[in-house]
Amino acid sequence: SVQRAEPGAAGPAVTVVTEAGEEVEFDAVLFATHADITLRLLGGGADAQERDILGAVPYADNDIYLHTDTDLMPRSRKVWSSWNFLGNTGDDTSAVCVSYWANRLQHLPAGAPDMFVTL
Repeated sequence: SVQRAEPGAAGPAVTVVTEAGEEVEFDAVLFATHADITLRLLGGGADAQERDILGAVPYADNDIYLHTDTDLMPRSRKVWSSWNFLGNTGDDTSAVCVSYWANRLQHLPAGAPDMFVTL
């Protein structure tokens, strides 16, 4: 598990420090994490531009539910899509619900029960 990434000893290299304390140097590192995690991994080694860009990306924790309840999907199955949005009308538009149709996105076999991931 990566604990941090910092500028390497020479040139544009990057030193990655693992949970075990092992230091491994790379020519480049690609972060496949949320912006807040990348910023934490860079720590004090992040330059001003990295802090500005990564710090500007909002991130929110969400509760996630795996379920088979079709009530959170459009009434007509013909209009189901990979991602389905359910929101409020009127004054309170801040609370939304998004359901991911796992069968379509994960190519589940025909005949498998409909599975949804809702946040």
